[in-house]
Amino acid sequence: MRYNLPIGSRDLALRLRAEKDMLVLPGDCFGLEDHFRFSSALPEAHLDEGLARLNALVGELLEG
Repeated sequence: MRYNLPIGSRDLALRLRAEKDMLVLPGDCFGLEDHFRFSSALPEAHLDEGLARLNALVGELLEG
């Protein structure tokens, strides 16, 4: 997934893990900065919770 935020993909992945207990793979592992990978092969409730956590961190990043 591509994103447009003021944070690199590795730092985003580290913050998601540390602050939101969420695991994503940073795009820089694949030569694609400003991208990350996550699994969507999860139960819907689990995926909804993960997306809510991602949205929470995105909101924090955009607020400064």
